[in-house]
Amino acid sequence: MFADIGPKSVRWLKADASTVDVLSFRDAVASGDLEHASLIYRGDLLPSCYDEWALAERESLRTEALAVHRQLAETAAERGDHFSALRHATAVSDLDFADEAAVRIELKAHHALGDRTAGLRAFRRYAEGIRDELAIDPSAEIVALCRELFADPPDRERQVSPRSGITGASKFVGRVPEWRKLAETWLQARSGRSHLVLLTGESGIGKTRLAQEFGLHLKAHGHEVATARAYEAAGRLPWGPVIDLLRTTGIKRRLQALDEPWIAEIARLLPELRGTIPQPPNGSSTQVARRHRLFDAVCAAIAAHDGAQMIIIDDLQWCDVETIEFIGYFLRSHPQTPIMIVGTVRWEELTDGQPLPGIVDALRRDQAVTTIAIRPLDKASTAALAATMRGPDEIDAGLAALLWNETEGNPLFIVEAMQGGFSAESEQGVLTPTIRSVLRARLDQLTDSGRQLAEVAAIFGRSFSARALESVMGADEAVAELLDELWRRRILIDRGRMYDFSHDKLREVAIELINPARRRRLHRMVAEALAHEHGSDPATSA
Repeated sequence: MFADIGPKSVRWLKADASTVDVLSFRDAVASGDLEHASLIYRGDLLPSCYDEWALAERESLRTEALAVHRQLAETAAERGDHFSALRHATAVSDLDFADEAAVRIELKAHHALGDRTAGLRAFRRYAEGIRDELAIDPSAEIVALCRELFADPPDRERQVSPRSGITGASKFVGRVPEWRKLAETWLQARSGRSHLVLLTGESGIGKTRLAQEFGLHLKAHGHEVATARAYEAAGRLPWGPVIDLLRTTGIKRRLQALDEPWIAEIARLLPELRGTIPQPPNGSSTQVARRHRLFDAVCAAIAAHDGAQMIIIDDLQWCDVETIEFIGYFLRSHPQTPIMIVGTVRWEELTDGQPLPGIVDALRRDQAVTTIAIRPLDKASTAALAATMRGPDEIDAGLAALLWNETEGNPLFIVEAMQGGFSAESEQGVLTPTIRSVLRARLDQLTDSGRQLAEVAAIFGRSFSARALESVMGADEAVAELLDELWRRRILIDRGRMYDFSHDKLREVAIELINPARRRRLHRMVAEALAHEHGSDPATSA
């Protein structure tokens, strides 16, 4: 008898006639017989099981095996046992493809054994692994080691970004830290930990582009990617993005394999299904119960995929309540489904009562959400993006610096400026019709009083104090509330005792929208306020 099976547990009984590899492995580790332990560990524990206990135990055993092989590889390398060093370093690479220390040992062992071809193959396997999964290049140190040992330049044809860009769009540049974070989260999701990733940032900063590029990367590697988006003009139609997801090729194909009760529920969202199956009677079910069944049916359709998948939902700030609540419901009811949901969001445009913040807080407690703030491009990436559109010979250091100052690293502004013929002699700068439209839309979200405060602030310039605004607007408390509105909408940013526009082009557009008569009056009022605040300093008043 080898097992004691009870109503709620199964316990293995040790017996001379049987062994358990997990127990033997851990006994060998505990006794210090690492060589024996390395022979016992043959791979992941129950690789097809995604129960929480199995995930935790699998990861624990994998970590222990990594430590065993790492120690054995290092010890063998130190004593010059190249065959053993190579065997254990290769085992480390099989368990953790990104372990650079193990690759170093592999390269040195191959070199010592005179196998140049195998050494280059080991390097290329490592380089391709981190490029495909993490979208990063090998470090300069390991590249130099490879060249030193084998006198052959490594394969550099593949770039950090898997695609040169989406058809009709500019080339995808930069975003290495953000891509790496997405790749790390994808690896977790793929191992059976459903996850939500929020890409946050202002209009035009590149949230959607990053999500699309990563989706193309996964598609190229055989994974399923479904995409939907919300529209401000759609009036937050109930279930809008979810309906679009259900109509994507992969998910729609899986609907045919669902049980009739699930299809009947989904037919409430997809009218084209209603003629194919009998509709269930409403009966005496409460609205809550019917809603719960619909949530479960959509979950079944999405979770029916037999592999890892990615879902992109663009502009979560405009999503209806049902879609947002469904995202939270799916992730909390299917924590072990290998899926990553990527949503782009502009927090400043969330309306009151939107459930997204509360759902994100709940998922954060479950460690099921990651937020990636998309920042403006730096000067180097700005120049690189401009060069892909016009040619590197036409983007000198001076023009690149001017472009960065004008756009402040916003990719949309960079692309628009280059397409509009931006140059050092450009009179309009980067304010193309598209950019004006984007910025006006942000200002249009303000209340009437908030818009008036933005206009006054724009006359002051990029930096001003609350006291200066109060001297023009009056009513200290009202100004404080309006400043809070502009701060929450990311129109203004707080710089300690002073405030500033989040982007200089916002200020320019705000001024453009003031009619000439009011603009002259505001200039006079601002001048008087500055003179009162700074005394008789003519430079400041001017």
